[in-house]
Amino acid sequence: ISTVAGTGTIAVQAGNTLDASAGFTPPAGHVIQVIQTVKTDTFTMNSTSYTDVTGFSATITPTSTSNKILIVVDTQVSGSVTYNVKLALVRGTSTYLHTKVQRIAQDGQGQYREYSLGCCYLDSPSTTDATTYKLQMNVNGQPAYLNRPADLAGYTPAGSESNSTITLMEIAG
Repeated sequence: ISTVAGTGTIAVQAGNTLDASAGFTPPAGHVIQVIQTVKTDTFTMNSTSYTDVTGFSATITPTSTSNKILIVVDTQVSGSVTYNVKLALVRGTSTYLHTKVQRIAQDGQGQYREYSLGCCYLDSPSTTDATTYKLQMNVNGQPAYLNRPADLAGYTPAGSESNSTITLMEIAG
């Protein structure tokens, strides 16, 4: 093993390995780990109160309190009439990080047409404890659906339901 002065580079000769089991500190901004949850089933919402989307959370254990968590959420939402759907990204049980409102429009041809709703948020949880992120949803009195195809009368063939994802990336601080 040799080091190149001033570059921060360690050269390892062919056939040798570098053991970093005693620890390794990645440079700031690098992705350390990635966790993803994929929701494939349909969730129905008919409440004006924020409610957990069942089966749609992801848990990550940060390796340092100075690291950040980049959360990327991609959902497919539909409904039968024109109204507002509200999504909230939540850390733990009650720390609301980001909310988004989407107006679902029923245009005569798009009953249950899916709308792609997403958000991206950089969180600083300041912990090395397992941290759970989840999505909550509410509507203004009319049913809304996550991962429901368009009406089965024509716009999306039965069996072609969409998926929604939560992706967590730990970023070195």
